[in-house]
Amino acid sequence: MNYLTPQTTIKGNSKGVEHCKNAFIQTLTTSNQGYRGLEADAFLRLNSSFLKYGHQPSEEMLEALKAVLKTMSDMANGSASNDVFLSSLDPGVGKTQAVISFIQALRASPLDEHFDVSVLMCVSRLSEIQGLVDLIGFDPLEFAVLTSDDGLNTLGRSDHANARFLFTTHKMVESRTEGRHFDDVREFHFVGERRQVLIWDEAMLPGATLTVGRDDISSILQPVRKAHPELGDALEELFVSLREQPNGARQKIPDFASTFDLTVEGALGAITNPTEDQKRTLKSLWLLSGKWITVRNDGGTGNTMLDYSETLPEGLAPVLVLDASGRVRQTYELWEQQRGGIVRLPEASKDYYDLEIRVWNTGGGKQSFRRNREMLLEGIAKTINKRPDEKWLIVHHKTGFGINVPRDLSRLLRNNSNVSYLNWGSHDATNQFADVKNVILAGTLFYPASYYESLGRASAGLPSEMGDFRSDWSEAIARGELKHVILQAACRGSVRKCIGDQCAPCTVYIIGSKRSEIKPLLKEVFPHCCISDWKPIRTTPKGKVAEALNFITEQLDQHPDSHVLFSEVQTAIAVLDSSNFRKNVREHPDFIEGLENRDIIIEKVGRRYAFMFNELCLFDDF
Repeated sequence: MNYLTPQTTIKGNSKGVEHCKNAFIQTLTTSNQGYRGLEADAFLRLNSSFLKYGHQPSEEMLEALKAVLKTMSDMANGSASNDVFLSSLDPGVGKTQAVISFIQALRASPLDEHFDVSVLMCVSRLSEIQGLVDLIGFDPLEFAVLTSDDGLNTLGRSDHANARFLFTTHKMVESRTEGRHFDDVREFHFVGERRQVLIWDEAMLPGATLTVGRDDISSILQPVRKAHPELGDALEELFVSLREQPNGARQKIPDFASTFDLTVEGALGAITNPTEDQKRTLKSLWLLSGKWITVRNDGGTGNTMLDYSETLPEGLAPVLVLDASGRVRQTYELWEQQRGGIVRLPEASKDYYDLEIRVWNTGGGKQSFRRNREMLLEGIAKTINKRPDEKWLIVHHKTGFGINVPRDLSRLLRNNSNVSYLNWGSHDATNQFADVKNVILAGTLFYPASYYESLGRASAGLPSEMGDFRSDWSEAIARGELKHVILQAACRGSVRKCIGDQCAPCTVYIIGSKRSEIKPLLKEVFPHCCISDWKPIRTTPKGKVAEALNFITEQLDQHPDSHVLFSEVQTAIAVLDSSNFRKNVREHPDFIEGLENRDIIIEKVGRRYAFMFNELCLFDDF
């Protein structure tokens, strides 16, 4: 959620400040005395808040924000088309402030103009609601909160149907409208009628990804078989058949619900204290029951079956979507091309000239952190300790399976008080760190091929039963999702701020291997930014380690889809004793780091071990 915070002085681009003042004055002078109309009054309030907070949007940004206000005004006046209106202005431009200004203008509108107009505000996180309520300045009788949090629901009135402004979450909308037309869901009505203004903050997707791998099925086999032997047999058959399917194959899976007369809740009841992964697996299997699925090979984890489920109800539009990632994600592009119904509101370029991005070309995935934890943490700590008096934000992998970045890093830092942490999954929708000028992305989020195809199929409205999914679409989805997570994570820091059409100064450090191809994408995400190498740890392999790395790299560069056997390397570097090769080369820290930097992995080929390029290096963070 983007909030503006007051500043004591206005710094930076004086042209942006002057334009903001001119727009404010023009709105005053061209409007009639008293009430000026909903859109004009909202724009007046927006400009007033920008002047107060020292926010300096460019003329292009102000025009794009006007389009956001006009869209909400059209919904309030009943003149908006039944479309999804997407505003993809970058973080910090003022999308949320525009919503606040509109709601304030709607509250001030004469009763004979908009007395029956109501608003449904859908957010991605519960924590955003309290902040919005405080900023808008609601009377408790004006609004209500409908979420899974009973404490949060007590903020406003308890009779939701009589609250003119209703706050809820994306998940609540999806769960309450499942299988129903939006207009028929009375929980979201105002005095018996559909709410006219519907605002969806952050990403909107028309469907949910469904992926189930062989390891997922194996995790539920034993407990399910004990309670439901026949269902256990069916799951085992699916487990076995999934292994034999070629990459890209399609098959129809059993309808577990009807065949065994069992709900997903009944199946879950067979597992004592099921994990979140087990719950997800069974729910996905039930949603996939009786459907055609696509089989996609996910590398080391084997075959995964995939499809998707529709999650947005019919009749939801018109709706305004505020998603800064709308300009970099391919999900909206596919939605627009294949499903239709998306109207893109005017965009406004943000200049990232004052953003410096430094890239450490080494693996930063979960597996990399497990293998090279000490080296990675040492590199991060060295970088922070050079400027211990400055504030830092670390975006890191979730704690678990041998990874605990906040705990382990804190032992190496000279000044822990200036370092804050966010784990991936909580790296968006907050401006708590908008004054932090140093951001470190300790690895980035990548997913398996099955996830990207599932996401793409959901966006395009192309279930497996309708045929193949184009490989170039999957590749575009993968690139778009990488750009999306980088944009959202980096923009938790000061780079989110605007000075005219430019970002505020910020340095972002990214751990990412060469083969993940992060660098070429960064210019697309952050136009005019400065990109350089970040090398906090410098090691130069020597002797047999260097010979081995050079030989392996040369062979794989010539034949990227091939492999190099251990025995071939031993022969090439004249270390014929396997135990010496293991001790002095394979287990040497410089050799391990060298493989990591080159995205080379060790796999079993037949009965022997070999080195090969990690073609699925992008997916080890899933």
